[in-house]
Amino acid sequence: MLTENLYDIVFGDSIVKSSSTLYCVSGFASAAFAKHILETSSKLNVQLLVGMVTRSGVAEPDHRGFIDLSDRFKERFECRYFLDATPCHAKCYAYFDGATSRAGFAGSANFTWGGFRDNRECIVECDPLAIRRYHALLAQNIRSVECRSEKAQEYVTKVTRDQVAINRARLDHGIADRDDSVQQVKVSLLPTRGGMHWHSGLNWGQRPGRDPDQAYIPVQASIHKADPYFFPPRSHWFLVQTDDGEIFWCTMAQDNRKGIHTPENNSILGKYFRKRLGVTSGAPVTLADLKRYGRTDVTFYKIDGDLYLMDFGHES
Repeated sequence: MLTENLYDIVFGDSIVKSSSTLYCVSGFASAAFAKHILETSSKLNVQLLVGMVTRSGVAEPDHRGFIDLSDRFKERFECRYFLDATPCHAKCYAYFDGATSRAGFAGSANFTWGGFRDNRECIVECDPLAIRRYHALLAQNIRSVECRSEKAQEYVTKVTRDQVAINRARLDHGIADRDDSVQQVKVSLLPTRGGMHWHSGLNWGQRPGRDPDQAYIPVQASIHKADPYFFPPRSHWFLVQTDDGEIFWCTMAQDNRKGIHTPENNSILGKYFRKRLGVTSGAPVTLADLKRYGRTDVTFYKIDGDLYLMDFGHES
């Protein structure tokens, strides 16, 4: 039985880059983890089946993320929800290169950052042909639907500020024996010395030759010092849902993880904040803009290591 370095064993470069298809059956799964795996290889086809949907639903950000990946990666990603009355709690992974089996694994680890980074889990090596047959059996079940189907929408669960504590047990990817209190931090949008960032933070792009909307959310060293594990490691994809329903693909970036970026396009966050603040696209954000809006910070609620809720709403 294997208990250490499970990510490197199951998703290491040698196996991922030498395979053409990965068949996954996982009780719980996250879109952020799926994106990470898809980005590690230019050819790997991921066939994912999420098994516990009828019991726990699918968080709306994950659902929207799965749809985005299905559209973006087209022939390389398929996500199905298993909607049988008896849900599937299995976690197994099989690699193939064409018709040739490469490796198979089964165990306790879900297809999430929790399963392969944050929790203590175990796996064993097993027959990839048996896993592929099991995947096919579930995928061909009459109650198995593609994530973009109308039926799938019935099992999507909302994530809002008021529902975080209620939904946490359903959204933490199967971890039942944990404190259900909500983890949250306030992140200042201002420099620690006061005033306003003029060439970083929300004004990162305010310099010659840059897109003026480029921005990142600065994360103070004191936040990492208080809880080194609140935010993910550098370069690990995670999803952020905002209080007004936007969804962003994000990573922690820069030395000491001092910024939250949208690395696919670093102007995404800048345009978002300017729109909410009523600032013209491309214009600098001033301290007066933030004070007029009524907030100089954002609150992050940690749903799990794959998903966060960011609240920039007006505080009561």
